[in-house]
Amino acid sequence: MEINNNVFFNLKKIQMLNCNKITNKGVIGLVEKCPELQELHMGCFMDKDFDLEPYLVETYGGFQSLTRDLVWGLFQNQLITNEGLTAIGKNCPKLKSIDFRGFTKITTFKTIAESCSLLETINLGGCYNLTDSTTLAIAKCCPLLTWIDLSGCDLTGESLIEIAKGCPMLRTIILDSCTSISNASIIAFVNECPLLTEINLGSCNQISDKSVIKIAETCNLLTKINLENCFYITYDSVIAISKGCPLLEDINLKYCCNVSDNSVIELAKRCPKLKNVNLFQCTRITDESYISLALNCPLLEGDKYEMYRN
Repeated sequence: MEINNNVFFNLKKIQMLNCNKITNKGVIGLVEKCPELQELHMGCFMDKDFDLEPYLVETYGGFQSLTRDLVWGLFQNQLITNEGLTAIGKNCPKLKSIDFRGFTKITTFKTIAESCSLLETINLGGCYNLTDSTTLAIAKCCPLLTWIDLSGCDLTGESLIEIAKGCPMLRTIILDSCTSISNASIIAFVNECPLLTEINLGSCNQISDKSVIKIAETCNLLTKINLENCFYITYDSVIAISKGCPLLEDINLKYCCNVSDNSVIELAKRCPKLKNVNLFQCTRITDESYISLALNCPLLEGDKYEMYRN
């Protein structure tokens, strides 16, 4: 079917989230007609509130007939490749926001980065075939960037540092499951990005107190930090955050088993703006921590507070 040129010429935003049957052909046919496009959101992901089991029972008759790869494939786009991204970069130079979560077949973002220098937000979470070449291109070509998700991408510390240097307006970075990231690279990164307001280091299993203490000392505007599954984190990190980040609203310490009462009590006293605190499986925490949070953090959301208890 032919797409009428006039229909889409002035289109500014396209949102087709979780449409994982879209192919290069559809993308190319669409973007060729949208030179004014500023937002393109096509990510495939499982929403945190999505109840997977009833969906699988209704659609596939249950879990029994499904492999792990098939389940994950429901929340990926395996049909759009570098060819589709090249067409986007070529035809949509005014793009400011992109969401390509779960595009598992793309191996480079370079063509878009080089063509779309106005980009402010980039979501490449779960694009696990992307490597340093992507981050280096973003660092070189996207100076207006304020928000980026690189969860699960195969990055090294060197490319992360280049992003910090090339994107001085960066406020949010999500590095969940970027397992190659080390303490040294995070320390160098935050030295270049003292204005960060959000950092996600969930499941970055090399991260220890050394990184988190540096974040707390440098990023005093921080409002959100995720340290889930950072097993080397101890009470020293939480104490440092409590002293250095008075604007903190959200902290995830899920499975940080070395966090203790004294650090959480200090956090509660020094960070009264807290709304969300995840202490799931923090096995050293007792009622003292929860009482202190309840007394000192009036903005804490009760339903989430209860849900995150041990």
